[in-house]
Amino acid sequence: MTIEPDWDDLRVVLAVARHGSLNGAARVLGLTQPTVSRRVAAIEGRLAIQLFDRNMYGMVPTAACAGLLAGLERMDAEAQGVLRKLAAAGDGLEGTLTVTSIDWLGAAFVAPLLAHFGARHPRLTLRLINEKRNFNLAAREADLSVAFRRVEQDNLVQRRLATVDYSLFAAPGYIARHGLPDPTQRGRGHHVALIEPQDDVFLHDAWIRAVLPDAHVALRTGDMHTVVATTLAGEAIGHLPRPLGESFADLRRLSAAAADPGLDLRLCFHVDMRDNIRLRALVDFLAAELPSRLAPAVS
Repeated sequence: MTIEPDWDDLRVVLAVARHGSLNGAARVLGLTQPTVSRRVAAIEGRLAIQLFDRNMYGMVPTAACAGLLAGLERMDAEAQGVLRKLAAAGDGLEGTLTVTSIDWLGAAFVAPLLAHFGARHPRLTLRLINEKRNFNLAAREADLSVAFRRVEQDNLVQRRLATVDYSLFAAPGYIARHGLPDPTQRGRGHHVALIEPQDDVFLHDAWIRAVLPDAHVALRTGDMHTVVATTLAGEAIGHLPRPLGESFADLRRLSAAAADPGLDLRLCFHVDMRDNIRLRALVDFLAAELPSRLAPAVS
């Protein structure tokens, strides 16, 4: 009997192989983890082939599965290309757009603007996902990325919006107990809260070492909201994006011996979507509104 594989089934296999786990595949497919697990088991049963080895680290493609992946990637690329062209051909400000960003930027600055844009265009649905992972724009995991890291994918349009400075901030309670950092003391007697290392180095690690080389790193975290909470509690000096730190009246920006470091913020989308009316309208709106929201306050 000839078995005709279904493309929906093959997409599940490809997603599990790409992400190495049932949870990762479920997230991008919009399914639950048990559903993906049942789908994989059913596919293996129909084909009478074991596609994955299950171990404590996740799902590892078997040799049989690995031999299919190049073809599945080509099929998916063709299918996504057709879908992007169909999406771009749509007219009017209606449908759905998925935007990705990171925790503090998405929550504090991108979300209000998306809500404002969505209120002006009630036939348009906007989804915001604040995660640090790199979304595959070619595979239509998202339509638009608003982030600092340059996206290393083919056929993308990347548009620089602004440079966001990072500064040191402290709460009045911290200053009352520890005083202001004295440049001649190299940060001795002070505590700082920093973002977790990225790519084996701290964000602006060289700058921190230059201005507060002897300060105690009291907290390292991957979440900027945690750095803010620690700073507001008066437990440490926080190294924060300046527009975020300045949004809290209870925080004081501290001067430093070196100029504040900055990161370039970019909008990024697939080239096939450049003529999509709803995406183009959103890109133009964010490009007009977001830089002024991120501009530092006049000192």
